[in-house]
Amino acid sequence: MPNDTSSKSNRKASEISFANVCWRKDWQRPYESLWSLLKKFAYLNAASVPDVRSLVAPKSDEDYPYGPFRADLNTLVTVDPIKLQNAMAVNETTLIQSTALGYLGLTEVVNLASVRLRYCVPCINSGFHTAFHQLLFFSHCSLHSSPLIDRCVGCGTIRRYTLSAISDRNESHCAIVLPV
Repeated sequence: MPNDTSSKSNRKASEISFANVCWRKDWQRPYESLWSLLKKFAYLNAASVPDVRSLVAPKSDEDYPYGPFRADLNTLVTVDPIKLQNAMAVNETTLIQSTALGYLGLTEVVNLASVRLRYCVPCINSGFHTAFHQLLFFSHCSLHSSPLIDRCVGCGTIRRYTLSAISDRNESHCAIVLPV
């Protein structure tokens, strides 16, 4: 990150680069979701969604090796897998397991993975989210047996499972922030 930490709004997305990011490989937990990894990455680097997008976005749609499917975090369509592997020091297998692609076939993602952010309250309160929570055939967390919810417990807002959802900005001005 640049040495000037006075305000992240003063920093341009072009100032974010792999050479100056804060990330350690051991900060990634087994089965952690891409949403959770990107949210944590943004927090640790005081990065906005545009900052993260500029760092990990594919150059074009043709750069995406997994097919032209919906642009959410259930697949890797909104990120360049190579850039993300370099930024977070993860291998391809770990990266794929952070999405629904680790557990579903590419054509199954459309019908079997939620477009809404689904989470277990105890997991999210401990700073963890997994791609398993996005799979529609699970209604409860396998760790806590808690129901998976897709709305803010404070205001009922629904978040889409996209790169924009890593932001702590809540359009409804609810005081509850997902802590991952």
